[in-house]
Amino acid sequence: GSVKDHRKQKTRHRTRFWCSQDAACKKKSKASQSPDIRNHDNVSMKRFPCGSKLSISCRMRKDNNNELDVIVQLKHVGKHISYEDVLMPPEALDMVRDNVEWLTPVAMATKVQATFPSVTAAQIHRAWMEVSEAFWHFDNNQLLSAKKLLEEQTNNVHIFEPQAVPEGVEMICWGMKKIAEPLKGKVVEIGVDAICRCL
Repeated sequence: GSVKDHRKQKTRHRTRFWCSQDAACKKKSKASQSPDIRNHDNVSMKRFPCGSKLSISCRMRKDNNNELDVIVQLKHVGKHISYEDVLMPPEALDMVRDNVEWLTPVAMATKVQATFPSVTAAQIHRAWMEVSEAFWHFDNNQLLSAKKLLEEQTNNVHIFEPQAVPEGVEMICWGMKKIAEPLKGKVVEIGVDAICRCL
């Protein structure tokens, strides 16, 4: 459970709790400022309308200060699945970092879950995206970022300058050398595919 509050008086003390999965008691999430925390390593915990309340109070007896009365009040009206820690284990993150250059997200999920079955595919995919950014994210502008990435891969790609580009249209054009070079002198017809993103 999660602690709601502590109330301490001269002769008594009371602590109130609620179920960690109580939907009515969920706090608004916010990013941690700790340098050791990776804010995308967690997934949301499942919540339920369980109407939870646990109150534990302790007070001195009026007729004998050497004895205490302890009162426990418990309410939990909805049964639900048991709590599970949603934190991604550091060892699982290390596995992602060690294999990010070689494994796709799907292959990464299979590998990590073989050792850490409680880690979800969504957690692994987010970790893979975050770690792999170092290899492909060069600018917040996606088009500029892609251009910079291609410029670093001139041994693997041909970069083409598009001609007669309509006003207001931005595009980048490239070809994979490993695909194009074996086809020299063998190509009869070329089909062109285009992806358009409307903002």
